[in-house]
Amino acid sequence: MSFREDWFPLVVVTMAREYSGVEVGDLIAGFERIFARDQRCAVLSVSPPDAVPMGPKERKLLSDWLNEPRLRERAKKVCVASAAVVANPLARLVTTALLWLWTSPIPFRMFSTAEDAFDFCLSGLSAGSVPMALPPAGTRREVRAELQAAGIPWAAKVGPNDAR
Repeated sequence: MSFREDWFPLVVVTMAREYSGVEVGDLIAGFERIFARDQRCAVLSVSPPDAVPMGPKERKLLSDWLNEPRLRERAKKVCVASAAVVANPLARLVTTALLWLWTSPIPFRMFSTAEDAFDFCLSGLSAGSVPMALPPAGTRREVRAELQAAGIPWAAKVGPNDAR
């Protein structure tokens, strides 16, 4: 798992392949660190295509933290948008189940490709009048290359010869 702040105010979080209580703790600590910066941002979270869905204990740990009033207020103040890329259909189903336990205090959407999630985060930054440190086109190029190198799907293929 990693929290990349190279493109701040866009934070790119690469999620763990599998979660135990330790990984959930690391995830919480990473987000606490981002929120402690007290600077407005958007968060793009990506799960590996072979991600294993969180078990019930891990979902409970995460949902308890997500529902803390202190966290909800901090997230509303700091995070203008959050997008999750969950390419694995089973993991996406489990993530949807987690959303039944938690209503996001910020604009949040789940996507199957990073391109759509990236665009959602950029729209949130724009709507929140949060300036990008780097031009959006350059940030897109760098984030795309980074995620594709990690095996994260950037865009859905629309035809047999489409290499978007």
